[in-house]
Amino acid sequence: MTRTDLRAAHARRTRAAIRAAALTLTRERGYAAMTVDDVAALAGVSRRTVFNH
Repeated sequence: MTRTDLRAAHARRTRAAIRAAALTLTRERGYAAMTVDDVAALAGVSRRTVFNH
């Protein structure tokens, strides 16, 4: 795998983790009761990363 392929794969995994965290929190709490910080914490990424992806 090239370095570009590895970066793309990591980005896909990060986006998938963020998406899964957002869906989980939406089901558990509802959209209005979750924050970006909650999503970031559950996904294991920073707040900035959530906005970047």
